[in-house]
Parts: sequence; structure tokens; C-alpha cells
Amino acid sequence: MELPVLFVNFKVYQQGFGKNALTLAKLCQEVAKKTGVSIVPVVSPVDVRLVASSVSVPVFSQHVDPVSFGKGNGKILPEALKEAGAAGVVVNHAEDPVSDEVVRAVIERSHGIGLEVLACAENDSRARSIAEFSPDFLAIELPELIGTLKSISRVDPDLVARSVKAIFSVNDSVIPIMGAGVASSEDTRASLALGTKGVFLAAAVVPVADPKTVMLELANGFTVGTKR
Repeated sequence: MELPVLFVNFKVYQQGFGKNALTLAKLCQEVAKKTGVSIVPVVSPVDVRLVASSVSVPVFSQHVDPVSFGKGNGKILPEALKEAGAAGVVVNHAEDPVSDEVVRAVIERSHGIGLEVLACAENDSRARSIAEFSPDFLAIELPELIGTLKSISRVDPDLVARSVKAIFSVNDSVIPIMGAGVASSEDTRASLALGTKGVFLAAAVVPVADPKTVMLELANGFTVGTKR
């Protein structure tokens, strides 16, 4: 995957599940090909197979459980996501927070079968502790800004810069990502200036009337980098 990267979280918006998820993922693929920017649809676990089998861009699951074969009624098995075509998973999003113990277990189980992990952290202290577990990506996001279209890069840029330093102080192989309120090319440009290698967003793209145009603007804020 080339950097920088744009993670588009479909959440449970009506525009982001089932056939709508597939339509939106194809738009992600179209914009990625047009701009050269890596764009990753982050979809519901139940839509991973439908989406991943129909697009060439990597697809991440919004959730996974650190369980193994056997008992675990209703849990999302990492191997099931891998077999369905997922390239990676998300853990500790502000709308689905978990303990450090669970974050560690998810990363270990996922890496064990070849799934990448995008972990989330709400502050620089949490970013430092999660970085010790070696997720592939670590998104810094203020929970109160999620869905507001008020980017953390404008509201609290120092938090992003501190978090990047905190991550690299313990693990310089983790790729920092900026989340929470990202909405424009100004925000994507700011994400790079603050030391991150991409953004993680939802509300600016998924529930809007013209997601393609928004993604094109967001991508235009990036300069295409090199493979990591």
C-alpha cells in the first residue's frame, strides 16, 4: 500500500451497507485509480465478502474479536474475515472502545493470520501505549470531533504532533494516521504537515450526495508517496 492513505469508514450509514457499500467502495476504487492515492474502504464485517470480492483496493473490517476456533457465539473470527477477503481490521474506534488488553490480543491474532491492523487512540498517552503493541496504523482522534466535520488538525493540532512523537518514541514502524472531523483538502494537507501519513474519516464522504467529488478533493490534498 502506498502512502499517504485515505481510510473511509462506512460505519452503519444507510449509504454504506449492502449494495450501497459496494457502490461506494467502487467509487473509492475509481478515485484511487484517478489520483494515485491509496483509498481503503472500512466496511461492516457482514459486507466484507461482497465488497472485497468486487474491488481491487484493500478492504478493512470495522470490527474483529480476538477469538479462536471453537466457542464464541456471535463473535467475529479473524480467520473468517481473512477468508472473506479482508486486508485488515480496525480496533478501539471511539464508537467501539476496548481495553489495551483487547487491543493487544486483536493485533496479535490478526497479525498471526496476515491481517493488518488500524488501531485508534484518543490522546497521546493512549497512542504511546498502543504503539507498543505494533499495530500497522495508529489513528489519533478526539472522540468529541467525530462526525462534526471540524478537523482535529484545526481544533487541536498540537495533540496530533504530540501523538506522532509519542508513537515514534516507542515504535517507529507504526504509521500514524489522523482522524476525527477530517473534511477537506486543507485537512489532508495538514495531516501530512503534522507528521501523519494519512487520514481516517466517515461523515465527510459516506452520507453525502456526491462522495466522489469529496474524495477527489481530499485526495488532492495529498502528494502520492512511496510504498511502505
